[in-house]
This record gives sequence, structure tokens and C-alpha cells, in this order.
Amino acid sequence: MPSLDSAQNTDDPVPSSELTADDSDQDVVADVEPFDPSVNFINSTVLDAKSGLDINMGSQIANQSAGMMIEDMRAFIQGNQQILNIAIAECLKKIVESDGANGNTALKDCTAFMTDMTVYIGELSSKAGAISKDFK
Repeated sequence: MPSLDSAQNTDDPVPSSELTADDSDQDVVADVEPFDPSVNFINSTVLDAKSGLDINMGSQIANQSAGMMIEDMRAFIQGNQQILNIAIAECLKKIVESDGANGNTALKDCTAFMTDMTVYIGELSSKAGAISKDFK
């Protein structure tokens, strides 16, 4: 069985094993536009270890994590709000249909859950606020 190294592409006029540094396509390199000034800044200043630019990545990552925690909390609360709206409507429907005999317990459970949500929101907000201080 022939090896993969010996297989040649018939569309390639010059086998890759015969290419030299002089055969490289210099025209393609000449046609490329120069980098954007921001790319040059990043390459010369930010990526250069000797530039003296002090970037505290831990703080930036912690701030991003805190922002993500708040956004996740917002999405979680919004989803629960939609579910609770339906649950409260069902509780009120049962209360009205049964003249108050049914639905009160479920309505109290919904109210207790909403109270617990405020505790969750407070805890998560304080943790997200403190996270950037922990990583400095």
C-alpha cells in the first residue's frame, strides 16, 4: 500500500516536495493590505512583554463573571415570573370558582416562593458585587 507521503495531487503542477523558498507566492503577500492601527497597537504594546503595560486580567475576568452572574439571575427570575403568573392565575381561578374553598394553599405557596426569590436575588447580588474584590 502506498504511503500518504508518496501520493501526489494531479492538479498540483509542482509536487510539494520540490518546492523551495524561492517558489513561494510573493505576489499574494504584496497584495495584502497593512494591519489596522488597533492590531498594530495590540501586537506592539499589549502582546509585548517589555511594554510595561500592566493589565490585571484577574480583575477583568472577575468583573465579567459578576456580570454573567447577574444576567443569569435575570434570566432565571424572568422565567420564574412567567411560570408564577400562570400559577397565580390558576390559584385565583380556583378561589373564584370554589368561593374561596380551594386555591388558598397554592396561592400561599406562590407567595412564599416569591419571598424566597427576593432572598435569592439579594444573596446573588451581594456575591456578584464582592467577586471583583476577591480576585484583586
